[in-house]
Amino acid sequence: MISSLVLFAVFCSLARASSPPRRTSMSLHGYVSSIPSGFVDNGPADPNSFLDLRIALVQGDSGGLIEALHNISTPGNPSFGQHLSSNETAKFTAPSPQAVAAVSSWLQGAALNASTITPARDWLQFNTTVSIANELLGANFSVFTHRATGEQVVRTLNYSVPTDLVGHIDFVHPTISVIALINVERDKANKRPLGFLNEFLYSNPQAFEDITAGANPGCGTGGFPAGENWDAVTGLGTPKFDALKTAALAW
Repeated sequence: MISSLVLFAVFCSLARASSPPRRTSMSLHGYVSSIPSGFVDNGPADPNSFLDLRIALVQGDSGGLIEALHNISTPGNPSFGQHLSSNETAKFTAPSPQAVAAVSSWLQGAALNASTITPARDWLQFNTTVSIANELLGANFSVFTHRATGEQVVRTLNYSVPTDLVGHIDFVHPTISVIALINVERDKANKRPLGFLNEFLYSNPQAFEDITAGANPGCGTGGFPAGENWDAVTGLGTPKFDALKTAALAW
């Protein structure tokens, strides 16, 4: 009898350890209002299958990066034809130390080991199961099939992050994005896959449905308001697959 109770206690302890601790406040951070055109929802993904997730941290000066890229690509500008070194780019894209520490602490609290994958430390990468990802992000990862190609991807129509991290997290990938299918189209056109996405995404705001209304109040504050262009609540907005594909094939 005692041994049974001990085994039960150990089992419960392991069950608790395998699940992310619940946050008191979560905020919707990304969503699409409906299944993207051309895709079919085949139902929930296998909860035991693995996802390779990446978190883009809010960059320290993304506006400065866009301006610098515009200057070096605009004829007549004194900077036209020049190139940004990796160190110069990192100065624009590096997140604040507070952002790195806060998001890393959240993941460590869920027993997830994340690693930085860019010199600027603005991307964190970790591997986990669909089940844990669903709980961590308040998501519902499903399998979606592209009718025309038959390609399948695991995505969610919405996800949330802790409210206190909204100002630190730009977006989580792959969640509501379909970049993998866009890379399929680039491969057909004999183009290399899109790798580091920041420059491409920020250079093509027309490929997103800008969300300009709403906010995420909570914890006694008004939260972050949505507005034109990038904002801390909705990022660049909701991706439009056809527009993203067109932009990617021209990139």
